Amino acid sequence: MDKNIKDILPLTKMQELMLIYSISNSESFASVETLIYLIDGELNLDVFKTAWERVIKSQTILRTSFVWDNLPQPFQVIRHDVEVDIEFRDWTGKDEDMVIKSIEEENYTNQSKLIDLTKSPLLNLKLIKLSSNKHYFVFGFHHIILDGWSVGLVMEEFKKNYKLLSESRELPIPFEYSYKNYVEWLNNQEMNDSLSFWEQHLEGITSPSSLKEFIQKDSKDNKKQVEISTYIPINTTRKLELLAKSNRVTLNTIFQAAWTILISKYREEEDVVFGFTVSGRPPGIDHVEHIAGVFINNIPIRIKLHQEQSLKSLLSDIQFENLEVQEHQHIGLSQIHNLVNLEKGSNLFDHLLIFQNYPHDSYLEQEDNSIVMRKKSSKGPSINSNYHLTVACSLRDNNIFLRIVYNEVNFDPEEVNGILENLKIIFEQMIDDERNINEFNLVHEPKIILNERKKFNHTFKEPSSPMEIQLSEIWKEVLGLDEVGVNQNLFELGGHSITIMQIIQRVKDDFEIKLSISDLFENPSIESLALLILNKYVLTTV
Repeated sequence: MDKNIKDILPLTKMQELMLIYSISNSESFASVETLIYLIDGELNLDVFKTAWERVIKSQTILRTSFVWDNLPQPFQVIRHDVEVDIEFRDWTGKDEDMVIKSIEEENYTNQSKLIDLTKSPLLNLKLIKLSSNKHYFVFGFHHIILDGWSVGLVMEEFKKNYKLLSESRELPIPFEYSYKNYVEWLNNQEMNDSLSFWEQHLEGITSPSSLKEFIQKDSKDNKKQVEISTYIPINTTRKLELLAKSNRVTLNTIFQAAWTILISKYREEEDVVFGFTVSGRPPGIDHVEHIAGVFINNIPIRIKLHQEQSLKSLLSDIQFENLEVQEHQHIGLSQIHNLVNLEKGSNLFDHLLIFQNYPHDSYLEQEDNSIVMRKKSSKGPSINSNYHLTVACSLRDNNIFLRIVYNEVNFDPEEVNGILENLKIIFEQMIDDERNINEFNLVHEPKIILNERKKFNHTFKEPSSPMEIQLSEIWKEVLGLDEVGVNQNLFELGGHSITIMQIIQRVKDDFEIKLSISDLFENPSIESLALLILNKYVLTTV
């Protein structure tokens, strides 16, 4: 074995999903993000590189690559040492706006090709000189190694290193923060209790709190993601902060309450389920607050409400819901999905909420006789998600900042803007916590009548041909399902890297046909896979 290999680990469930998505959507921008920082202050290039080398030495996730070809399951490979490659460009005298535009266009066009998952580090680093005391730093990374909190953590660690080195001070003895600790913690968790919790918690749900009423047409074009945003006025923000304090809840709870009210109004339902991204850092892991990696997980939040209920009561219920699921938030979404008796062809939720609270960013802008770093830009949507609609809330410049990223190909821009307008007006009405749910009003009336939504549902389709029937039996056995429609998507049914390999092996055993991984990614339904086998493997051999 390569002596430079330190560890070989399985992937977490979230990493598996990201890997599958990256392989099957190679042109997508959701997996790779590029941040641009403006650096003010005289920069020492040697110190800059050394500071980054030290960060990569201290964080094992930054020395990680991924392997999956011809293996029963994918693995992440951690190396003792990797070479830090920082591309330097001297663009002194160039127009600053043109420089930014050039960087953004280059990365927007090529970012999915700039990072090779099989080669560590999974980073794309560029330093562009504008003058002796002004540079742009381009930080590109793959989301399979860093979540939002970890990005801030890594950047803060870099700046601390740079400050010490630039002052000719020695860095402390390096301490290695190992993502392995989290992977092992996950693998050592007792799953049965948590699975039982989710099964009971989601009992009775047969259909999702869907926003598919706004889907205009199906498309796999992931290049049409756009972002819209708005601020909540500062006076309203302060009143909402006081509301949170007086009710002993967080702004995150306020955000979830506003969304719960919106979905309840749209769907005229009192049992709401939506996806929510949790930070996922277990307090039982030593130094977990300093370890970089992917800790986030997407879980369902279920809120039951009634129209005569007060906002104050709803806030209390949502706070309790978040505390209740906290102990079980490490379970993978595909595992949770398999526990729910959903309508055939349905997902548990089709949109995602994110509350962004990253404490590290402010450190970069502190003036401490070193460089000052300010986040200048992020080309394309700054929220990376493979959901067609993602809603994010954060505090920016003391204002609540709301953003929606959605796929323009699938969603009506007018209706998505209407969602944002309605969310904003709900926030403004929440100042009165004695207000009942039925007293909240919307400013935008959806043009698609909600009772017509059934025509957008994915109709279950039985297998008909002998091949479809045989493939259906394989999928049911591998996925552990009682029924599988021939038009249902393998990955929406909970398929992942291991099940892909199992299906390929079963098809080889039953049909004497050797499928490739790409065959399943490109034909994720039984119907399309049966046609592929017939046209590519059967007819061509006759």
